[in-house]
Amino acid sequence: MSSKTDKPKTPGRKDLPKPDEFPAYPASWYWLGTRKEFSAKPKSLRLFGRDLVAYRDEQNSVVVMDARCSHMGADLSQGTVKGGRLKCPFHGWEYGSDGHCVSIPHKTDIPKFARQRTYAVEERNGCVYIFNGAKPLFPMPFFYDQDPGEFVTGRPFSLNAKSTWYMISAHAFDVQHFETVHDRKLLAPPVIDCPTPFARRCTHHSEVAGDTIFDRLLRVFASPTVTVQLTIWGNNFCMVEGKFRRVTSRFFLLMSPLDDGTTQVHGTVFKRRSKVPVLGPLIDKIGLEVRRWFTAGYLNDENVKLGSPEYRPATMIEQDKEVVAYFHWALTLSRHAKAL
Repeated sequence: MSSKTDKPKTPGRKDLPKPDEFPAYPASWYWLGTRKEFSAKPKSLRLFGRDLVAYRDEQNSVVVMDARCSHMGADLSQGTVKGGRLKCPFHGWEYGSDGHCVSIPHKTDIPKFARQRTYAVEERNGCVYIFNGAKPLFPMPFFYDQDPGEFVTGRPFSLNAKSTWYMISAHAFDVQHFETVHDRKLLAPPVIDCPTPFARRCTHHSEVAGDTIFDRLLRVFASPTVTVQLTIWGNNFCMVEGKFRRVTSRFFLLMSPLDDGTTQVHGTVFKRRSKVPVLGPLIDKIGLEVRRWFTAGYLNDENVKLGSPEYRPATMIEQDKEVVAYFHWALTLSRHAKAL
């Protein structure tokens, strides 16, 4: 990834994108599940407004493709896997891990249409992620200057947000809501930049001013101030790093738009792997559970407070300038991704 940072321009609210100009499912990475959820047995999934099927091939790699057979639309998740091939339960057509049909009973030549759309998949830290496309436009993100192999992840958590993905991603640049929703007193103006063409980042230093159980514990055990870095990758992937005096909080939030217009938000917390002999795994487990409790509780509290915010370009004011800038950037990124 490029380390170059470009300070983004801040356009006005004029000509803000119309809601239908934002893609329903951004070209980005999405949460698929934990590693142990996938085996050679086909697994049915619903993502990108499509029925998908996932399974492990002979190399133990997770393969994901459209679940409706290119022949007559039978559900491939009801099929079987043998020799790394996925066999349709209807007429026995067999598909390889690249989505191409490799065998049709009693037929030697394979029609050109006999292929399934496939998706890029990556496994990391015990989790499985999928890109909305056969080839990823950018590598699977991770925290800057950190090695994924040095970290362990906690049990995933999720929440249903009654809002669109672009309204949720805009929170990263909503300066006003840092104070009103999160009880963070900004100690300096946020710094907003673009570390790569596919990412927009907001960094702010603030005082933990809230009176919730989470904030009271943070002031005692972490520190009364925190520097938070929120990076939106590909529009739906939020990477959060909060640096307190005595601890650093790190977690991912991946937004999956649902068919009913709401958004499923999947979260995973990270902790640097303990190097303590023998007791290291136990220390990691306890540390991850504490981080998960704080993070999930904090975000659930926000989700309840906000209800179902709506995208209303006509009501944006001067204080919303960074949110406005994000919406312009989000549409530009989507158009750029579509052109590639």
